[in-house]
Amino acid sequence: MRNKLVVAKFGGTSAATKQTRAQIIDNISKLKDEGNDVVVVISAMGRAGAPYSTDTLLSLIREDSDKKTFDLLVSCGETIAACVLCDELQASGFKAEALTGPYAGIKTDGVYGSSRFTGMDTSIVFDLLKEGTIPVITGYQGAGPDGRVTTMGRGSSDLSAVEIGGYLKADAVLIYSDVEGIAKADPRLWSEAPYIEKIDYDDILALASWGFKVIHPGAVAAAQRSGVPVKALSTFKSGKGTDICRLDRPAQGFIGAAVLRNMSVGKEETSLSLGSGLFASPKGEKAVITILCRPIVELPSDLVPSGSIKTVSDGLVHIVVDDSSVKDVLCGICKYLEK
Repeated sequence: MRNKLVVAKFGGTSAATKQTRAQIIDNISKLKDEGNDVVVVISAMGRAGAPYSTDTLLSLIREDSDKKTFDLLVSCGETIAACVLCDELQASGFKAEALTGPYAGIKTDGVYGSSRFTGMDTSIVFDLLKEGTIPVITGYQGAGPDGRVTTMGRGSSDLSAVEIGGYLKADAVLIYSDVEGIAKADPRLWSEAPYIEKIDYDDILALASWGFKVIHPGAVAAAQRSGVPVKALSTFKSGKGTDICRLDRPAQGFIGAAVLRNMSVGKEETSLSLGSGLFASPKGEKAVITILCRPIVELPSDLVPSGSIKTVSDGLVHIVVDDSSVKDVLCGICKYLEK
């Protein structure tokens, strides 16, 4: 009987320093001790301003640089992170090999900056696993039909991990980050936000375009297509995390609240429809709070500031408030719904 196969994806904050990468190695070690074969997917190291972050690399070239040059440069962030983590895994006694997306057999449609998976030659990864080697694969990238590196859009290392997990027929994809799972609302706005034990694919996708961003929505859609189980976990704290899966029955009660800030609202048609003939678009002084609750609950008037816009569309309640008041309004609504 084969070992269970787990794809473990680690984000940029997890890869940022030697100390945080030591936590990555601890998590990989635990997975190995539990009898799993492990494939690692890694993001670029750190956030904007860090030496090898994607934003820092982008600052080195013109905004209108050639797209081939753009993709080749930004792919370097993940490549550096994979090589550094691989070296540290080897220093810790593990067999490991760093692989770019193209080296790992990942194929894309060749669209620079927003490419899509079209396939994967899994033999390279499976050969390494048979040798007892941990493949450390760069997220965010693959090879187009002409063999050139293409990238899949910002934040798409989650998508890489889930697509790789699907092609490898992994038993689970674990998405590690600096938070303990998926909270019912952004903990930076509602500090008491409880973490969700399980959430349905459809529910998280319904909230995703409205600011629910713990995991890339494309990754959720890919998991839904392939059926691979996905769990969101913390690199730095032990805990149950959040399972993203197909629930037997739709969840009831308060499921989650998303927020989009610095928005404008009007009748000019965009992809973000609030219903009632209104649409939200970037660049403005409003915030859109989006609530998913079954059944829909009528909120007390004192929780919604006078002059606010409230609409219902596709089972979601949208409340448009001044951006400056979003934290207080969100906390009040969430506390009421969570009672």
